[in-house]
Amino acid sequence: MKRALKRHSPTPIGRFTSPNIRVATPFSLGKTSHRRALCKRPARVNPFRLATAGRAIFMHNLFCRYCEPGFLWIESRTIIICFRIPIPYTGCRMATLSRQVQQFSSAPLIFLQSDRPLATSIDALLHEHRAYFIDTLHLNGNAPADSLTLGEWSTSACWQDLQQRYGDDVYKQHPDQLREAKPLQSLWAQWYFGLLVPPLMLALILESRALDCSPQHIRLQPHAIGRPAAFWIDVQEDEDARYLNAVQRIDRLVQHTLIPMVDAITRHGDINARLIWNNTGFLMHWFLGELKESIPELTRLALEHALFFNKQLIDGSDNPLYRTVIPRNGTMERRSCCQRYRLPDVQQCNSCTLAAS
Repeated sequence: MKRALKRHSPTPIGRFTSPNIRVATPFSLGKTSHRRALCKRPARVNPFRLATAGRAIFMHNLFCRYCEPGFLWIESRTIIICFRIPIPYTGCRMATLSRQVQQFSSAPLIFLQSDRPLATSIDALLHEHRAYFIDTLHLNGNAPADSLTLGEWSTSACWQDLQQRYGDDVYKQHPDQLREAKPLQSLWAQWYFGLLVPPLMLALILESRALDCSPQHIRLQPHAIGRPAAFWIDVQEDEDARYLNAVQRIDRLVQHTLIPMVDAITRHGDINARLIWNNTGFLMHWFLGELKESIPELTRLALEHALFFNKQLIDGSDNPLYRTVIPRNGTMERRSCCQRYRLPDVQQCNSCTLAAS
């Protein structure tokens, strides 16, 4: 075995570092010290050994499909090293693996989560951090017959039907009052993104695998009164986002999911996109605060800066969330009013900019 490993030692093909990093590499194992792990020359070690450093764990792809042949991925704030690892076959391989799995069985093997269906892992995360999300976000279930894709609910006929039913409920005690489409659709959109965006953010930030949040995988279940009631998601892994960090994943959520949904609402002409983005930005900033105990502070600050203080998204396009929340009175507040106070029997929200002024 040692001779085989000597002949087939790992060959580094790329390295990316950042300040104040923690290191988890396949050559920082066993008797190899952490100081040795920082050396530029990788040691010749058993590639089947497990590595633990900080929160990161490395294992050969026999147990983890994330560690594809020839590639080692470690989460953000660590060193990222690509290896070409020719794996020799030996008769003692399984015994070595079994012994090491038993040795590290008490460690949080984050890469072993790939053995579980992605839907199961996300469901466990939701139960652990926000159990009430389960009531309105259904994973891989049988969506009801009245559930709608983005392409279905955004058609003129379906959109008008939903708004008519919702308006009938909002104005039912005031049948003679003139209906205002803008605040009505603003409140409808707050229901829509309020039920959908926080659980998607939680899944993308805390789950090692990336959920594919493309609109075609998301179905809206409307309430009897026309407002959004729940969502049904066909859980698929986003292979292209597998190795992206939290900022990159949420940027991808904005570009591939939220922008098409906002466009689907605004194209009917009664509400402008800026109002919806102001509401959604305030929602996302609030939920980042809710995740304060679950994610590193540096990650939360990086997300806050990327979402609300960068004019552009990662691909260079305009960032629709830019300055949707702004510093005011010593705290971060929404930029503009959501207009809900203009609806009958609907009070101003606690963060209303009109109340602040």
